[in-house]
Amino acid sequence: MNSIGDIMKGGISAILIVIGYVVLWCGILCLLFQAFGRGNGAPEMLLWCGIGCVIFSLIMGGSGTAWYYIVKPKA
Repeated sequence: MNSIGDIMKGGISAILIVIGYVVLWCGILCLLFQAFGRGNGAPEMLLWCGIGCVIFSLIMGGSGTAWYYIVKPKA
């Protein structure tokens, strides 16, 4: 039977990966709005927002994956 600690370690990685995917979709939407000219006067801000969201999502998804494959088996 799994202990609560084991379940929480898997839950932390799942939360990090899900946050990464949500932020990735926000970044993709920012980039799409910028590409189709719906920035309403600040296209460069929308572009950098999209790029920042994509980079942050890669960091979150990568840390969640690393937590699952590296940190969890050692515990």
